[in-house]
Amino acid sequence: MTRLKKARMTPRQLRFVQEYLVDLNGKQAAIRAGYKPSCAAKIASDMLRRQPQIVKAVSDAMAAREFRKLLTRERILLEYARIAFADIRQIIDWGPEGLTLKEAATLSDADAAVIAEVSAIKHKAGGGRSRLKMHDKKRALDAIVRLLGFAEKNGEDDPLRRPEGALPAREILRRRLDAIARENKE
Repeated sequence: MTRLKKARMTPRQLRFVQEYLVDLNGKQAAIRAGYKPSCAAKIASDMLRRQPQIVKAVSDAMAAREFRKLLTRERILLEYARIAFADIRQIIDWGPEGLTLKEAATLSDADAAVIAEVSAIKHKAGGGRSRLKMHDKKRALDAIVRLLGFAEKNGEDDPLRRPEGALPAREILRRRLDAIARENKE
């Protein structure tokens, strides 16, 4: 392996990676990075096939791009809604015998998303108990209020005050979640 391949990327190679991510055109990326147009195609091909640090940098950047696509405002709102409107009856059963956690395999994705922690506490005398910790519903509701713009701009956070004729937060949230569900089906 040559010394250049073992070394870190040069500034021009780094620029090539950045430019390649714009349109995934190696030749044009090489030209924009400062390589001569007459040999840009060969240089781009060589970098994308024979220089592992460049291949890794492109691969990592593309994976990060895909991850960022998943982090949309609607996706974040959906996760907060799962927590805020979770029903504990979907996760545990209770009665005269006490509390019983439902089997993990029977939980829906939405129900599983609200669980922050499940742990077993064993006693020296034998037996034990399970502990369930759910994510904070109030914090999730506060986050929904902020995301939907119901918090006052002057610093006074009062989600109950809204302009006359405005839809309730639950209705706006329901409509947005319905739109997300329709979009995911398509």
